[in-house]
Amino acid sequence: MKRFSLATLAATLVMSTAAFAQSGLSWKLLDSSVPSNATHQIHVQLIDGSGHAVAQAVTALTVRVDMGPDGMADMTTPAKVSLGKAPGDVVVETNLYAPGRWAVIVSGAVKGAPVKASLVVTAKP
Repeated sequence: MKRFSLATLAATLVMSTAAFAQSGLSWKLLDSSVPSNATHQIHVQLIDGSGHAVAQAVTALTVRVDMGPDGMADMTTPAKVSLGKAPGDVVVETNLYAPGRWAVIVSGAVKGAPVKASLVVTAKP
C-alpha cells in the first residue's frame, strides 16, 4: 500500500481545485420545479463563467438524484441521462416520486477538469 504525506495530499487537492477554477465551467439547472410522482425531464446546462451555454465534450458524466436537501439522502430515484438539443444541455429523465426538494448531483470532466454541482429541484404535488 502506497502512503502519501499530508503535504502531498494537500498539493493534490490544491491542483484539483485550481484545475476546476481554471475551467470556468459549471452546471446550471433549467427546471426549478417539476410535478411529483410523474416521469419528467429535468434540463441541466453546462455554462461558462459568463453564464453562456457551452458545447464541450463531457466525459465520465454521472448523475445521482436523491432527497438530500430534505435530510433524506438515502431516498434515491433512478435517472436516465441523455444529451439535449441545445449546446451543453443534459436531460435527466426521472420520477421524483415524493413531493419535496430533490438534489440532482451532476458530475463530469471537461478536458480533464472536474465539473460538479448539486442542484435542487422541488417536486410539487
